[in-house]
Amino acid sequence: MYIVLKMTLTTLLFSLLVYAEDTAKLFGKNCAMCHDESSTIAPSPEVVAVAVKAKYPAKEKFTNFSLDFMLDPKEEKSVFGKAAIENYGLMISQKDVLPEETLKALIEYLYDNYGK
Repeated sequence: MYIVLKMTLTTLLFSLLVYAEDTAKLFGKNCAMCHDESSTIAPSPEVVAVAVKAKYPAKEKFTNFSLDFMLDPKEEKSVFGKAAIENYGLMISQKDVLPEETLKALIEYLYDNYGK
C-alpha cells in the first residue's frame, strides 16, 4: 500500500511539474509576444497581474474575470484606465485563438507566477 501511494504521489508531482513547464512555454508562445516584460504593445504580465489582483484578489474571481475579458474585451470591463487603453489599445479577443481550457491554464499561470 505504501509503495502504491508513494508511486501515485511521485507521478502526480511529476505531472504537475510537466504541466507547469508546458504552461510556461504556452505563455511564452502565445502571450509574451505582446505581454513581455519590456513590451511597448501591452502591459507586462506583472502589471496585468497586479492590476487584476487589486480588483479580484481571489484566484477564482481573478480567473473568471480574466477569462471573460479575454473572450470579450471591452473598455468598460478593463481594470486599466482610459490612458492605458489609449496607449496600448484594447486586447483582441482570444475567443477563436485558444480553447477556453488553455486560456484558463494561462490565467492560472499568470495568477500563480506574477503580482505577488
